[in-house]
Amino acid sequence: MKNVTYIRYIYPILLAVSIVMAGHYGALAQSYSFRNYSVEDGLSQSQVKGMLQDSKGYLWFTTNGGGLTIFDGVTFKYLTVSDGLSSNVVNAIIEDKNGDLWFGTELGISKYDGNTIKNYSEKDGLINNNVYVLMEDDSGYLWVGTEKGICLFNGIQFTHVPVRDSFVDNSEILDIVQDRKGNIWIATQEGAFRYDGKSYEHLVGEDSIMAVDVYDIFEDSKGNIWMGANSRMIKYDGKDFMIYDEDSSKYFADFINAVIEDEQGNIWFGGQMLGISRFDGVIVFNYIAEVGIGNAEIGSSLQDKEGNIWIGTSGKGVIRCVNNAFTSYTVKNGLQHNTVWAIGEDANNNIWLGFYFIFNH
Repeated sequence: MKNVTYIRYIYPILLAVSIVMAGHYGALAQSYSFRNYSVEDGLSQSQVKGMLQDSKGYLWFTTNGGGLTIFDGVTFKYLTVSDGLSSNVVNAIIEDKNGDLWFGTELGISKYDGNTIKNYSEKDGLINNNVYVLMEDDSGYLWVGTEKGICLFNGIQFTHVPVRDSFVDNSEILDIVQDRKGNIWIATQEGAFRYDGKSYEHLVGEDSIMAVDVYDIFEDSKGNIWMGANSRMIKYDGKDFMIYDEDSSKYFADFINAVIEDEQGNIWFGGQMLGISRFDGVIVFNYIAEVGIGNAEIGSSLQDKEGNIWIGTSGKGVIRCVNNAFTSYTVKNGLQHNTVWAIGEDANNNIWLGFYFIFNH
């Protein structure tokens, strides 16, 4: 059995008002302006779920009922069921090595080669039509995570992946990641699984002392695997587990689904309630007081090319962190809405924010 270490020394950071304000003003030295786009400006639908900039430079925005919006920097175009898309509710988007785009929808998968759309559904071998996650591995295989299980597409046919004798056949697949060694990591409501190219290992889940739902999987620069789970963060170094959980402190988020690493190697994470946390390799610090978001949910995060950390919240706008100093941007600063579903950066270093009703940059 692998060793498991529980970490108990988690401390909240409570800075004096003068220090917080000094950092706040320092962070404002770099000013930001916002330009808003809505349905009136050409957006196909107001609820933006995700975004991607393709290899040609076009920005693709997935929506919760309006299909896809494509922005070339000047004008908007659309891809919807009228053009052959499986569904107008688009949950996932990736570009493969050939430059083709794949869209995971609530009614199957659509592949777009720049001219035509080809759809795949359960009748074509897809395990379930409600697709949550798409990931292309180093061999060019497409991994498909759905509402009820996972399957693999080799370019010709789908293969059902019976993880540990179909253990997760009826489980929601929440994330799929390939690490630098080629292992495939699968986050589910039944824990996390690792596929090494030969077999699947149930590392975190029902049959272990770490019975948790896993929402997010992230590999850091040192090759450690981080799993955002329900009220805990789990680090796996290839041999042992270390667990950072809510028993350590009342300042710990539930349902952790936003994990990133900054330029200094710190791990940042957030979820539902209790703010944003940073792990420096020794201690987990919580910034609930500095950020001032209360129990708002952390739904998205990004480190931009300049090293800034951007954090999207549910109801409290977007937060930028520079050198542990935080600046909040809300409707008072020009945003059209305070619920940020997605954050992306384009090739020109513009930050794009997807909102419940609108998106900005």
